Amino acid sequence: MMKHKKVILGAVVLSAVLLTLMIGGTLAYFTVYDSVDNNLTIGNVNIVLTEPEFPEEPESRIIVPFSTIPKDPQVTNVGKNNAFVFIRLTVPKGEIEPVNDDGSLKYPDSVTFTDGVRSSRTEIAELFRLVSDAPVSGRAALTEPAGIDADTAQLYDSDWYLLPNIDYDKNWYLIDKTESASENTYVFAYNKALPSASNAASPTDTQSTPIFNGVKLAYFVEDETMYQSPDTISVNAYAIQSDDLLDSGDLVTADLNQNAPEVWQLKRIFEYFSNQTGV
Repeated sequence: MMKHKKVILGAVVLSAVLLTLMIGGTLAYFTVYDSVDNNLTIGNVNIVLTEPEFPEEPESRIIVPFSTIPKDPQVTNVGKNNAFVFIRLTVPKGEIEPVNDDGSLKYPDSVTFTDGVRSSRTEIAELFRLVSDAPVSGRAALTEPAGIDADTAQLYDSDWYLLPNIDYDKNWYLIDKTESASENTYVFAYNKALPSASNAASPTDTQSTPIFNGVKLAYFVEDETMYQSPDTISVNAYAIQSDDLLDSGDLVTADLNQNAPEVWQLKRIFEYFSNQTGV
């Protein structure tokens, strides 16, 4: 019994010591802190549109039948991010009497003479022909994906994208065309994303091939009044980041291969770009 009491007493004394320590001191959590400054570089998309072979001298830009003026629009990615690039091309139109490639009249039976004045059937057509060293005509038939709308489906109709008077490089896809009385406008997409300089295996990889290489007059009966005023072929280039494009419903970005995007995907991507920029 005496031994048992000593055990209890010892326990009581120990408790009293612990209580004293708690009352007599201030308890606090052990703490420490550190910090890291994260320097994040905001990327950008930037491109340059060049025409290396286009003549600088105005005298060298005078175009006559059957001559070809060098004109080679190409896009270079000079930004920090990979990008899909597009070109919008506007070709002027006019009222012409068309001629076949062999020089014969397209509508010979329409020619009449009244009081010595010649007249014939005319049509509104593009005034220039665009030529390419590696034309789209060599491209294999495209495969139409399932479940696309009618507007996208027409992109897979060879009669739609192999157009008269315009021959463009096989690395570019025609994704849209609009017509007016005075001009036709085409939108093209490059067939893969252009890498930034930091992501490119070589400097040339940041640059597209020329969309075409030269300009010729369309074939038509000579009209002196038409030659008195200059006409302009308008070329504009655009770019949008190719990394981490958000899925906006009908663009299946999970299946988007930057090195081999589908034509319909490029069409959708340009629509997003246009909606965002108002272009």
